[in-house]
This record gives sequence, C-alpha cells and structure tokens, in this order.
Amino acid sequence: MLYNAALILKQKVDEIPKLDLPWPPLASDLTTDNVNKVVPHELFNTLAWICGLSSEPVFNEFVKINSKENAKLMSIAQDLVNLASKQRNPSPKSIALAMALRQLTGSASVISLLSGLGHCMSHSFVLAHETALAQLHVSKDDIIPPGFICTVPTTLAWDNDDFSEETRLGKGTTHITGGIIIQRETGLPGIFEKRESVPRKKSVVASSQDTKPYFIGKRKTIKLKEAMHGNEIDESHYIEFQIDAKKKDLAFCLCRCLGNRNTLPNWTGYNTKVVSEQDIPAQSKIGYLPIIDGSPTEFSTVNEILRKSEKIADKLNLRYICLVFDEAIYSKVQQIRWKEECYLNRFIVRLGDFHTAMAFCGAISKLFRDAGLTVLIFFKFMLGKFLVKMGGQFQSNA
Repeated sequence: MLYNAALILKQKVDEIPKLDLPWPPLASDLTTDNVNKVVPHELFNTLAWICGLSSEPVFNEFVKINSKENAKLMSIAQDLVNLASKQRNPSPKSIALAMALRQLTGSASVISLLSGLGHCMSHSFVLAHETALAQLHVSKDDIIPPGFICTVPTTLAWDNDDFSEETRLGKGTTHITGGIIIQRETGLPGIFEKRESVPRKKSVVASSQDTKPYFIGKRKTIKLKEAMHGNEIDESHYIEFQIDAKKKDLAFCLCRCLGNRNTLPNWTGYNTKVVSEQDIPAQSKIGYLPIIDGSPTEFSTVNEILRKSEKIADKLNLRYICLVFDEAIYSKVQQIRWKEECYLNRFIVRLGDFHTAMAFCGAISKLFRDAGLTVLIFFKFMLGKFLVKMGGQFQSNA
C-alpha cells in the first residue's frame, strides 16, 4: 500500500509543469502563488499528515495549517520537487535561497554545500542568474523601476557609490553615482511592462554612457528676498500648526517630572503612543535607479543627475519632484539649478536629515564662536581628558 501511494505521488510530481518565468526570474516572480504551482497539493497534504500538522482528509486542495508551519512544509516540498527533477525544474525557494546566500556571504563553498544537500540551486546557476540580471538592467531603456505610479508625489535621492578598491597608489578607484526612487504606498496598480527573456550569456558587455560635459562658467546666486516674495515666512503664520505639538511636548515634560519615569517611555516612544492611527503615514516603496558612470563631484555628472530626474518627472506626469542630496552634491546642484531656468522651476532640492543637522550645528558654532563657544568646547575637551587620566590613576591604586 505504501509503495502504491509513493507511485501515485511520483506521478503527481512528474505531471507538474515547469515554472514558466522569463529569464532571469526576479524577486517579484518568487511569490507564494508560484510556489503553489510547483508543489502538488497531494504531496503537501501527505507531508502534513505525516508530520501531524493536520488530520483533515482533504484531497482536492491544500490542507489548512498555520502560516509558520505552512512555510516550513512548503520549503520541504519544494526540495523534494527540485530533487525529483534533478534541478531541471527550479523552485522559487531554490532560486531565492541561492541568490540570498550569494549576496550575504559571497561564498561559492557555502552555496555548493547547500546545493549538494538539495536546498538551493548550484553556484554555476547563481553566476548565470547574476549575469542575466546585469544584462537585463543594461538592455532596458526604462529608467523607472516597475510598480511606481504616475501623479503620486515622488522623491529621488542621489549619492556617490564608491567601490574603494585597494590600489597601489590609492588612486584609480571606481567612483559612480547611484540613486533611489521613493513613493508612498497607495494600493493603486503601478507601471508594469511586459518583460521578455534575456539571452543566456556567460558575460555581459557594459553599455557606454556618454555624459555630456557641462561648464558652470560664471556662477549665479539666487536672490532670496526676490525668491521668497509673496511667501509668508514670519513665525506668526505657523503658530497655529505648532499648537498641538507644543501641548504634547508639555504633557511629556510634566509626566517625566511628576510621574514615574520607569513606566513612561522616552520621547520617541511617547509620541509613537499618542499619535492616532490616521496620522501614521503609509509605508514607502523604494526602487533603485540606473547607475551613472561618473563621480557626483563633477558638474557634468550633476547635470546628468538633473537631466535624468527631469525625465523621471515627465514620465510620472509630475509638475514638481523632490531631490535629496548630501552637502557636497547639494552645493553643485544649486549652482546649476540657479543658472538653468528649467531646473529652477521643476525641482524641490533639499539636504538629507543628517546633513541638515550638520549644517545647522555648523551655523550655530560660527555664529556663537566669538561668544565663548570655542573656549567652552576646549574646556569640555580638557576636562574629559583630565577625568580619563584620574580614572586611570584610581584604577591603578585600587
């Protein structure tokens, strides 16, 4: 009877159609729906009955078990299907685990070890997959990742992406520019284009990117008084928006002074608890933009960043788009933006939060340097050194 049951399961496994995915498969292809396509419910139910996870005699669909046990059982079932096909029918788990190991460890030995145990695809498959992903990225002309939505407010963040290779003289290292696109989740369908399979190759030829040279010439500075004409910047116009936040801060200070500090969370935890669910922003969706082969410290690369950002805004049907940079790139972006009218009226350029705080602290130190701030910092530094020295003497005497 057991032998006959095994033959029935083997027949069901052999009848599984090969997972029809464009090459190379992407993360969006390795979904639960595709897992259910490669695992017959007869095999899954048999394993659930053997492991005692279910006693329900279901024959036409997957038995109902909790999500944690379902994930483990699906993992085992995919290993069995992959083993039965001699890795000719890759399962989503075997592909995803191999690529994750490649990114986390970069070790061919680890991948080969788990592949030999039947848990994931081989190292040669991983290399072919990575080559195909690079070829797919180079071959497509679209600069917006799939899934992003038109007319939704969008932020682009650009920064340098240096490889920092070890060279003999410390020169000749790779300096490129990378970017990400950020949108709030809205639940609406994004832009998806039909994807064709990429030819299988052992190597990929990088496409040449011709970045047009840009000469800044005579620098132009914007007149802030004229730029802010018609906009109310006086603090009295924003008091109404600050009332609620000031009340919450006052309540926090009173609770910390008069209440039990052990039961009251810190400032961040306090504001997390008092905020309403309606005020919690939706989760952001993040995608990677094509790499620009050039250092962001060059004006030609910065101009290419602005050109690509304008192209993204046009494709998303956005009148304005927000750009985020660090201090080094921000200064060069503004120099170009103030000279080019098309960029000045299209981009909202801002510093990242960390670099904004750095600039704010630098402004404070410059304004109050002559008021004794420099002496105070020096005194604090010397006091710290004295305390460290005295602490070392106390330890040696003890």
